[in-house]
Amino acid sequence: MKISVFLYFCVMKDRQLFRIVFCALLLILCVNFGRGYDKVSNILKFKMRAENSRSAKMSLTESNYFYVQVCGYDCSFAEKLQKHGIEIEAMYGNVAYCRLSANLIHELSEVDWIKKIDVPHKMSLSMDIVREATGVDIVQDGFEFQKDIIPFKGDNVVIGIVDCGIDPFHTSFMSSDSNSSRIGRYSVTKSGYENGSNGFEVVVSEGVDELDNAVPENLCGGHGTHVAGISSGRDVGNGYYGIAPQSELVLTTMGEHIYEDEVLYGIHSSIEYADERGLPVVVNLSLGSAIGPHDGEGAVTDYLSSISKEGHIVCFAAGNDGGQQISLNRDFEVDSQELSSAFARRGYGTPPESVYSQMWSSDETEFEIAFHVVDIVNKKVLFTTPYLSRTLTNGATDNVVVLYSSDNPYTSEYPELGEYFTGEVLYATSNENNRYVGEILGMFDGVDIETPYTLGFSIKSEAGANVMVISDFECCYLRHYGLDGF
Repeated sequence: MKISVFLYFCVMKDRQLFRIVFCALLLILCVNFGRGYDKVSNILKFKMRAENSRSAKMSLTESNYFYVQVCGYDCSFAEKLQKHGIEIEAMYGNVAYCRLSANLIHELSEVDWIKKIDVPHKMSLSMDIVREATGVDIVQDGFEFQKDIIPFKGDNVVIGIVDCGIDPFHTSFMSSDSNSSRIGRYSVTKSGYENGSNGFEVVVSEGVDELDNAVPENLCGGHGTHVAGISSGRDVGNGYYGIAPQSELVLTTMGEHIYEDEVLYGIHSSIEYADERGLPVVVNLSLGSAIGPHDGEGAVTDYLSSISKEGHIVCFAAGNDGGQQISLNRDFEVDSQELSSAFARRGYGTPPESVYSQMWSSDETEFEIAFHVVDIVNKKVLFTTPYLSRTLTNGATDNVVVLYSSDNPYTSEYPELGEYFTGEVLYATSNENNRYVGEILGMFDGVDIETPYTLGFSIKSEAGANVMVISDFECCYLRHYGLDGF
């Protein structure tokens, strides 16, 4: 109203002034509109313009609707969209999918709680270019040798896959003419550790009749099928095939849980089969564990050293856990400050149901450890044990200290833990390969995302030990929870 009166005054008193003011207001409106309309992606603008051209006789703003993705600054804007009369077809976090008229697109582009209005962008598969990107295409095409071109696609090579979730009937494992399977041996294992008194179990299928009646194992999201397809999937002419599409296969699948006895069997089975056939073998294990001394010692590395032979290549995944919060290090000779942290559930950051962690000294130099009850809500330590040393654990049965056990609270070293946890917390020390080691095992009942307490620890070493802390990423991570000094 005030603007109208002002413009009227300008017209009556000075037409030149009116023209200047009017143009200035128009420019301001255009700039503001342009800024808001920048929230609409260019590809959506293209689509709207094209639709307008196709339906010139029809009003674009009233009759045309577009399927769009609307991004807000947080997840709370769904209610605001609905207040505009917009029906949301799907909602993922702060992204909503809906059908909007051009009028609504313009209207929403002006509101401050909308970040972007776009169309779903098309994506594409990429495994068809991986061979070119890695240089495998050059190898598969072959090299000239004595005027012949010799391609390398896995002919007369055995590929062993030791994994979980392998379907032996997948089309990737057939011959190029689809007339036969390239699988020479298929084994389904169960660790003796899982199986208790029954010991290690394996069901082996070998030969056409047995393989025809093999039982697929589809746990772990088919991880093993996926891995075997990358290494050896056959070429069916669609571009998505493996590195060695004509290789023979020895597949070992281990169910949901993977243990070292199954891993060693799978490697042995692959090599044994290849040796019987007189062929070279490459064994792939897209798996691993962060637990261990990290010095080349252990059952698997000892075994691999014992079977080292030309024509036997064994490949393990390495570094997949590099970005996870599962390790800490402190050289107390350089930094004498206590090393403190707490345990968190894998992937969630809340208290874990189970804890397993190792603390390795770089040599026989000892360290001491104290355990805490950490209140993750109020970010404080509620209870701390005395520091435990080798002297204490040497005086306990089997070098194991029962910090707390719900089943035997009166025999627990620290029954106070029962105020916060139900379950069992054990600690042990040992000397392995001339290195001092501490290990913590915790099993907690009734833990969920609302549980307010978790187990923490502090390590010190007046002797100046260089200590590496590793958690088992299958069950727990390390987290400071915002506590000072953690």
